Amino acid sequence: MLNTKEFGTLIAARRHEIGLTQEAFAAMLGITPQAISKWENGVGYPDVTLFPHIASALGISLDTLFGTQSEADLSRTDAAKSDQSTQQPPISIPGAPQSFCSLPPVARGSLYLCYSDKALSQITGDGDCVEFCDGSVANLISGEVTNRGTGEIRLLSVQDAAVHLPSDNTDDQTPTTAEVALLHFHSLELDERGVAEVFVKAAPDGK
Repeated sequence: MLNTKEFGTLIAARRHEIGLTQEAFAAMLGITPQAISKWENGVGYPDVTLFPHIASALGISLDTLFGTQSEADLSRTDAAKSDQSTQQPPISIPGAPQSFCSLPPVARGSLYLCYSDKALSQITGDGDCVEFCDGSVANLISGEVTNRGTGEIRLLSVQDAAVHLPSDNTDDQTPTTAEVALLHFHSLELDERGVAEVFVKAAPDGK
């Protein structure tokens, strides 16, 4: 078992690596960001019941979390996963364009199709909830998306999907920007990694 300092360094490094904020990590575990900060600073261990959830949220094994798997082993595991993902053929979803805003399809729900370049974790709720490895979630019934970390998630309504399907005389499968409907944001949290200016402006229709 790693000591508290080593444990804190490990989870902090892995959290940064997958682009997860302390707030997002804490929300996934149902605890406060202050608790995450304490662990990462080497102040104690989490409750034992949280270890499986921590490993899952960080995309690592319990062996790695406990320090019984080396960093080199973890790198090889990540590389193998990456190679495996690049070797897998694109997902083919009947009645869905093979790309949307240059993103591949990952799931089809009752009301929405989900397109993303993120690593997929699982699809639950009879196919209507898409969960990603970085803690992001897409609800294919309500159309709500929580995007944590890097990468894009876009939803296309099942009704609109037919509009974007290529006709028999064209190979174009990607809609133009003008055809893409923008989703509403309930909230926006920015993790600044450099000097930046951010502007949030209303569209002409007030959205």
